[in-house]
Parts: sequence; C-alpha cells; structure tokens
Amino acid sequence: MKVAFLSGTSIVNSDLFAAWDVRTIETRHGPVTYKQRGPFVLINRHGYGFPVPPHAINHRANIQALADLGYADVVSLNSVGSLKPELPPGTLVSCSDYVGLQQGPATFFDTELKGGAPGIANNLIPMLIARLAPEFTILPGKVYVQMRGPRF
Repeated sequence: MKVAFLSGTSIVNSDLFAAWDVRTIETRHGPVTYKQRGPFVLINRHGYGFPVPPHAINHRANIQALADLGYADVVSLNSVGSLKPELPPGTLVSCSDYVGLQQGPATFFDTELKGGAPGIANNLIPMLIARLAPEFTILPGKVYVQMRGPRF
C-alpha cells in the first residue's frame, strides 16, 4: 500500500526519518522537497531548509506533488492542543470534519465552482486503529476547530 505523510517540521527532522532519501519534484504550483523510503513519502508542509509559517504554506504544491507521485492515501500528522480535559496531551485523534470560522488558506479549486461541505475520507483509520492497538489508541470521528489567535 502506497501511503504519503504530511507532517510538521519537528516530525520530518526527527531521527525516525533521518535515513530516508531526500528528493524534489517540480509541480505546476512550485517545487516540493520530500523524503522517501520504499512506497512511503513524507512531506513537511512548511517546506525544507527555512520552514515557512502556517499562513505561507504552499498547500497546492504539496497536494499536487502527492498526486503527481501517484498517492491517494495521505495521513496528516499534526500536533495541536485541545480544550477538552478528556483529550489530554498525547491523545491521538482522527478528525472527520473541520471548522474554520476565519478566512483560511485558498482552496485547491479557487477558480472552479465546487459545492458542498468538505469531507475527510478516513479510509486508512480502520487499518491504523487495528494495527496500532493495543500500544496506541486513536479516537476517530473528532472535529478540528481552527481558531485565529496567538500560537504558542
């Protein structure tokens, strides 16, 4: 199974991926540098070298790179906080929906009329839940709410 991972800077720079090959692909939205080992690739959403802040991420290039490389299954690795006591630090969740009340980044289809609410297809989650148990528990069906404000 070909699976791609989108991560943040600390994950891509960790020892877990130190031995992976570093490659670059040119997309119609710009170049993307990624790490690869066998059928797996890892993209740092913030870029390589001098990572860019969240508002400057080239999402179009990252997604286009995955499509050009032939990936349909993507796991996004994120570390965020929670306002719920039952979701303490270290909890692994899978989101089935996303809420962003402020103007977010441009979408991939800004010049096309596409209707409907975005959905998040979690076709990998049942496999991940089964294979990571009992060492890890993933709580599926959560909603990610993005808020504007200070980032710590």
